[in-house]
Amino acid sequence: MRDGLPRILDLLSRLGIPATFFVVGQDARDGENARWLRAAVAQGHEVACHSDRHLPDFDRLPRRELALDIGRSREALESATGRPVTGFRAPAWNIPRELFEILVAQGFEYDSSLVSRPAGPWRVAALRLLKTFSPSTAPHRIMQGQPAATVPHRPYPMDPARPWLPCPGSSLWEIPHGCSAGPLPVPLNGTVLGWLPDPITAGMCRLGARRPEPLIFVCHGIDLVDFHRHVRDPRLRGKPGLTAPIAAKERRLSNLLRALGAKRTWVTLRDLRRACADAVTAHGQGFAPDRTNG
Repeated sequence: MRDGLPRILDLLSRLGIPATFFVVGQDARDGENARWLRAAVAQGHEVACHSDRHLPDFDRLPRRELALDIGRSREALESATGRPVTGFRAPAWNIPRELFEILVAQGFEYDSSLVSRPAGPWRVAALRLLKTFSPSTAPHRIMQGQPAATVPHRPYPMDPARPWLPCPGSSLWEIPHGCSAGPLPVPLNGTVLGWLPDPITAGMCRLGARRPEPLIFVCHGIDLVDFHRHVRDPRLRGKPGLTAPIAAKERRLSNLLRALGAKRTWVTLRDLRRACADAVTAHGQGFAPDRTNG
């Protein structure tokens, strides 16, 4: 929060990109962290909910504890930023069965926890990659509870009971994690792309930018942390690219964002969701205007 976030804000400012920051509630209760979160929203970025404690067994929480965790996180983030929190992303992409009903009950506008394209094969491939390339850091639980059915690759109003299905008129929208095209979809995720050589990732991003639907690019704050000064846990050395010099990491992320944003418009996920709703009202479409990124 104190080393990576200021650097990310500076990079986004130079590129003119608004972003959505999914923040853990307990981190926002720290006064210095809260100051940087207020700086982020003052620059036009969005702060959204990423649970209160980022528990590894988030998908196993009883309904009451799950509702309390989400509510506490939202309260902490709104207290830190002075702004309403309308979006949610589950930690480690782990989905509790009752999550979406709770989000509706608490008045959230959107969720961004599902993985588009065939979730089952993607999850298997992701877990194998984690165990192969970074066995010491591979999380014990990731993408649990993701639907076995194919999730649409465009944002849609979801059925809370069957979240892979669009439900016209639903108050809760799903903004799924975007993937590249082709026979083996690769998530537009900084960690996953970090396993691939720069020319390949740049080419994938350039091809992705030509697609019409909204593209959701995901990265973590630690991706721009000065590893040798601020990361004490040696197990994190297995994370792709984390130990590279800061200048190299900034240059790589900047190049990815420029390639993805070619002839496209960047928006926060909150604004993307509202654009989706406006499109439905105006044209009966269940998705946002083409050529937008989140």
